[in-house]
Amino acid sequence: MPAKLNRHARTIQFWARHFETSGALPVFLRGKHQKTESLMHDEDFMAKCAEWLHAQLPNQRSPQRFQRHLNMEVIPLLTGALEANLSESTARRWMQHIGYRYELWKKNVYTDGHEREDVTACRERFCKLFLSLAERMKFYSGEDMATVDLLTATNEPEIVWITHDESVFYANDDGNKGWPQIDNHDLHKKGRGCSIMVSDFLCPCHGRLFNMVNNVMTYTTRTLHVGKNNEGYWTCEHMIKQVQDEVISAFGDMHPGAMGLFTFDQSTNHAAFTSDALRASNMGLRPGGAQALLRPGRLPGGSPQGMVFDDNHPHRGEAKGLQQVLLERGYDIKLLKMSHTCKEANIDTSHGPIRMCCARHCMASQDEVRSYSTHFR
Repeated sequence: MPAKLNRHARTIQFWARHFETSGALPVFLRGKHQKTESLMHDEDFMAKCAEWLHAQLPNQRSPQRFQRHLNMEVIPLLTGALEANLSESTARRWMQHIGYRYELWKKNVYTDGHEREDVTACRERFCKLFLSLAERMKFYSGEDMATVDLLTATNEPEIVWITHDESVFYANDDGNKGWPQIDNHDLHKKGRGCSIMVSDFLCPCHGRLFNMVNNVMTYTTRTLHVGKNNEGYWTCEHMIKQVQDEVISAFGDMHPGAMGLFTFDQSTNHAAFTSDALRASNMGLRPGGAQALLRPGRLPGGSPQGMVFDDNHPHRGEAKGLQQVLLERGYDIKLLKMSHTCKEANIDTSHGPIRMCCARHCMASQDEVRSYSTHFR
C-alpha cells in the first residue's frame, strides 16, 4: 500500500467489514455537503449590521447584544425562521470584520485621514518632486553599504538629503521596569520627571552634522531643558536660530558645492507664523485694541497697503482692523452686512475665490493672505 494511503487499523477494519457486506469500499462524503455562502460576504447585510452597531451607545455595544439582534430580528427577516441560532463567537467575529475591537477605552480621538482627497493629492505631489530630486542624490546599498553613484549624469550640483527630528527624553524613562530587591521593593516614581528636548540634523553619508571648532568635532545638536521654570519650550525661533547659526555652515563644510534638501515633519512649530504676519486671525474688527501690528500688505492692484494708520490719522500708530483694511480693498462690511467672524466658511456666499460670509473669512481668502509663507519657510 502506498505511504499516502496508510490508515489506522480501525479504518482498515471498517473498510473490510463494509466490503464484506456490500462488495465495495465505502464512498467518502468529504466535500459533498451543501455549499452555503456566509452572510459575512454580503455587503448589504454587513452594511446594515455596521449601521446598527454605530447607533448603539459605546458602553452598550457588545457581542451578546449583537448576537440577540441578529438571531431575533435580522436573520429571521431574511430567512423567514422564527429565531436563528447564530453563536456568540460568530457575532464577535463579524464585529471584528466590520472594524470593532475589544480594548481599553482611550482618552483621545484618532481619525484616519490618509485617503482624503487633499491628503492624497499632497502625497502624490511630494512623491513626484522627491523622485525627481532623487536622481541627483547618492544612495548606499549592499552588505558593505558602498556608495551608489548618481542615477543620471547631469551638470547640476549633487543634492544631499538632510533629515531633522526632535525628541523629548524624560528623567524617569525606564520602561516601568527595574531590578528591585525581592525582600525590599523600591517604589517607582509616579511622574515622568524632568524632560529635555533634543534637536538634531542627519545626512546619509556622515550621520549627524558637525562643525570643526579648533580641530574639535562639534555637533549641531541643540538641547533645551523643558519647563517654565527652566529654559522654556522649544519654538520656531529656536529652530531658525539652530539652522542659521550651526546647520548651514556645517552643511557647507561637509558638502562643498552640493545642494541640501532639508526635510521636516509637520510640527506646529514648523508651521508657525511671525507675530506680524498678515493673518486674518491676528486682526480685530475695529482699530486699535490688543491686536498685533502687522507688516504692510499689497492691494489687489499691486500698490502697497499699510496695516497701521499714518501719523496724520486720529488713530495714528494703531492697527487698522478688518473693517478699514477690507474697505480699502473694496469691501464695505457694513453695506454687505458681514459679521466679524463665523464658525465655518459658507461656500454659497462666495464671489469666486473670496468668501463673503464674514469679515475674517473674506480677509483670509484674499490671494496675498492665502499664499503667505510660514516663519520657518
